[in-house]
Amino acid sequence: MKFQQFDSLRLFIEVAKCRSFTQAAGALHMTKGAISYQMQQLEAALGFAVFLRQPRGVKLTEKGQALMANAEASFLQLHEFIDELREQQQWQLTVGMSSYFAARWLAPRLVNFMYINPHIDIRLQPLADQEDSLSEHIDLAIRWGDGQWQDVDTELLWLCPVFPCAGIDMAASLENLDGPQLQQAMNQLPRLRDRGGSEAWSAWMQKAGLRLRKQGQDHLIISDPAVRLLYVMNNQGLGLYDELAQPELDSGKLRRISDVALDNHGYYLVYPLKRQASAAVSAFREWLQNEVASSRWQPAPLAALPEL
Repeated sequence: MKFQQFDSLRLFIEVAKCRSFTQAAGALHMTKGAISYQMQQLEAALGFAVFLRQPRGVKLTEKGQALMANAEASFLQLHEFIDELREQQQWQLTVGMSSYFAARWLAPRLVNFMYINPHIDIRLQPLADQEDSLSEHIDLAIRWGDGQWQDVDTELLWLCPVFPCAGIDMAASLENLDGPQLQQAMNQLPRLRDRGGSEAWSAWMQKAGLRLRKQGQDHLIISDPAVRLLYVMNNQGLGLYDELAQPELDSGKLRRISDVALDNHGYYLVYPLKRQASAAVSAFREWLQNEVASSRWQPAPLAALPEL
């Protein structure tokens, strides 16, 4: 019959060390009767006696001594193996982020982290939606936004102002428009959003002194910023972007259409609520902060900005 009394076997080790049911019961915060019952169950499962009951305690039988030596060594080996697995887990890291951020900011720098921390296995988990709930498999993530999220702990990496951009043709259609004309155009052109309920465009329109029409053309939601950028460059709508879109701005494929920017948005480190940071998380966080501190950001160039 397959042996299944492993809980009783753990108790057996403690009783064998104490040589007394009474002392073992005190050490384990159990009753003497419960200890005695468990040992009877163990002996029944084993098919042989492990203790000789004596007036002042118990004595191990010959088989009990052999079992004690092997069981204690086996449990010790198991504990050591579990500790090794936990140690390995400490040096495994899964980071969630958009493919846009990963390709444009992290990718050129990540090799430095890997060189400094060769013992850390790092996995990048693409997040199509910036507000995806963090799963138990993600240790931390990098999100863009205003930091007002209730489902995670947050830590600001850096504020990165966003400004409206358009493709070449759409930007040309906005040139030389005055205030009322610009307001009408901004309400007629599609304004691409990253998620439902996003207030970024509303906040920008307000800061720019433009009135947002309640039934505006901002119903197209594209959660992936890299895909959204392609739509903008193909004149399918307006998008809010930051300095990470500098290559497209420099090439002229993307045009910044206003010098008004939202300066309360940026990139945040986000963590699952109340989860203790592993050694790998702490190492990545420190490295990331150092990289941000050493970065030098230049404002995106303005091109044919209409007067607001």
